[in-house]
Amino acid sequence: NKHDAARKELEALLCDSRLAQIGQEGRPLHKQLVEKTGGWENYLAGLRKEAAETGNEDVMLQLAHAYQTKSDSRAAAGWYRKLMAKNPDRPIEYYEKFLRCLWINDNDDERIRIYKHLIQRYPTRKSGYLGQLVEVYGRKKRFSEARQTIEEYVRAQKDKSRAYAGMGYRLKHDKRSKELAIEC
Repeated sequence: NKHDAARKELEALLCDSRLAQIGQEGRPLHKQLVEKTGGWENYLAGLRKEAAETGNEDVMLQLAHAYQTKSDSRAAAGWYRKLMAKNPDRPIEYYEKFLRCLWINDNDDERIRIYKHLIQRYPTRKSGYLGQLVEVYGRKKRFSEARQTIEEYVRAQKDKSRAYAGMGYRLKHDKRSKELAIEC
């Protein structure tokens, strides 16, 4: 089987750092595999078959990356969804790629659910996720929820300011860029 031979060759080439490489340089590696397996459809069919037979998370991740590389965000989102359901403790980078797919597909309800999950899981990034939630609520014309989220965002920014002040820093609001900067 062309797909199996190409996969074995690539695995030997990457010396067991396959996922790290695919995460950092997904497009070139997918291109190599696609060429060796005779096209996208053969490559994806082989990965789908392996994912169905083994349930291997690494293969599911490769599928998500491959579909994203192929600009099929709906299929990529489906594989990211399966990965997150199987293991919700995936690194944040995968959630962000998943969110990008959902944004492209206008799947705002699922984006809201994931942002709420990420706020709980990554409290240090809370203000950024709250800002994203405001955008999604505004887009869905859910203005009361957007207003509540803005109030929570302001509280989170004040908490951040207090935390930095406790370390001897001060947050300064830059009026031109509309961002907060740390001032010593």
